[in-house]
Amino acid sequence: MLVVRTENLDPWRNLALEELCLDRVGQGGRILFLWQSSDTVVIGKNQNPWLECSLTAMEKDGVKLARRLSGGGAVFHDEGNLNFAFLMPRREYKDKTVFSIVIKALKQLGIQADMMGKSSLSGNGRKVSGNAFCYRRENVLHPGTLLISTDMEKMSRCLAASHRHIRSRAISAHPAPVANLRQ
Repeated sequence: MLVVRTENLDPWRNLALEELCLDRVGQGGRILFLWQSSDTVVIGKNQNPWLECSLTAMEKDGVKLARRLSGGGAVFHDEGNLNFAFLMPRREYKDKTVFSIVIKALKQLGIQADMMGKSSLSGNGRKVSGNAFCYRRENVLHPGTLLISTDMEKMSRCLAASHRHIRSRAISAHPAPVANLRQ
């Protein structure tokens, strides 16, 4: 597996690199892409930002908004959050294998993590990782986040939707109590 890590904190650039890797992973190739981001709310491809975040709080705090290729819910990125993306041919992909790799890596760091629902990981009963999925042609993108030392107060402000009255067909997030891995 090729491991790619970038020091660039530009969320739009890093999301574009995920897409480039998805299109280029090729047969038999596997990529693990690791990156961090400056303060950003990243929403899933089918989400309405007015229903998922507070654009007013984001503007006040200098937080960017980005949309990713995959589904899933809105997440807050900052330098205390590690983003990962597993990219591989569709015929080789098994979500349980990817989750077990992440769980095993956390265990090696002394952190007990377990599956939480179908696309999250928990530590001590709180969500520490959200994951999503994107299938394009013959390839798969499995992106996820790891909350390491995220600014929880800023995250709460930014992910507090301020326009709940809007009617939409967009996919709504399913918030869960979260925790940083450093805890």
